[in-house]
Amino acid sequence: MPPAVRLASLDEVLSGRDAVLITRPELSRTEKRRGLDTMLALVGRPFDFRFDASTCDTLACTEVVCRSFPSLGFPVREAFGAYALFPDDIAAQAIRGEGLRVVDYVRATETAWSAPGLRGAMEDVAGFWGPQSGPPAPVTMGRDLGTCPL
Repeated sequence: MPPAVRLASLDEVLSGRDAVLITRPELSRTEKRRGLDTMLALVGRPFDFRFDASTCDTLACTEVVCRSFPSLGFPVREAFGAYALFPDDIAAQAIRGEGLRVVDYVRATETAWSAPGLRGAMEDVAGFWGPQSGPPAPVTMGRDLGTCPL
């Protein structure tokens, strides 16, 4: 059976990761419910190994989030001939407080986890990307992609 969008346990999400940013959308109860309903309806779709957010035939995890919560206006970047929502763009949006709130940030070393919170997330994202060189990748808004048939 080919890989598909599926629900993962917290243990699976944390396993093998070196950092996790926990966010909460700042949406109405109705928008959250609608988004959750959409997410659950997208479970089982074939997994998108191209990470191309412009199509609905296959989906990656960030695409599911983008399609489920269009009002959050996630930035979708053109990269390698496809439109993608990068996890770091979601993190940056949460750090800026644009529709998402940072609940906590945890990171791992070889021997332990630590929780440096918002400041640690800011330092790690900035440290990873560093100063920008060259023009930024073209950006469209996730809400402009339209909806996927459920």
